[in-house]
Amino acid sequence: MLNLGPTTRLWLADLGLTTDAQILAHDPIDLALALRRAGHPTSLNLVYALAGARLGLRWDALPEEMRQTLAARWKSQRGAKNRVDN
Repeated sequence: MLNLGPTTRLWLADLGLTTDAQILAHDPIDLALALRRAGHPTSLNLVYALAGARLGLRWDALPEEMRQTLAARWKSQRGAKNRVDN
């Protein structure tokens, strides 16, 4: 899947997400928060990578409006207690 290298795939597998369909079924912010809670380093760039993977775009090719929305959500939710259900 575009944008998701072997390390990120291993981190997602720690959450029980091993197929593209499982990964794509989740919101990028929720995934990044779940990865953070699992002890993996996360960043806004990871959120962009996950969002781009859902759209089949490189992370740096996301539309600017989407990047701004994701950045605002990441800033406001990174302390939230969201969880990913498998």
